[in-house]
Amino acid sequence: VIDCMTQFEAKYPGTYFWFDMLCNNQHDAVDYPFEWWCTTFRDGIRAIGTVLLVMSPWECPILPTR
Repeated sequence: VIDCMTQFEAKYPGTYFWFDMLCNNQHDAVDYPFEWWCTTFRDGIRAIGTVLLVMSPWECPILPTR
């Protein structure tokens, strides 16, 4: 993840990173209503403007299975 972020920042200097698992309490997130994810969370991501999604391992990424 760090290597990917470093490469992205080299291409886009001055990039700020918002790291989902550090910014959202992963224990409380399961209790958020679906509406929260469709409004508040989505709008926050949209306001950022650019998303760097790191999928690992490439052949069968874990993220979509959460």
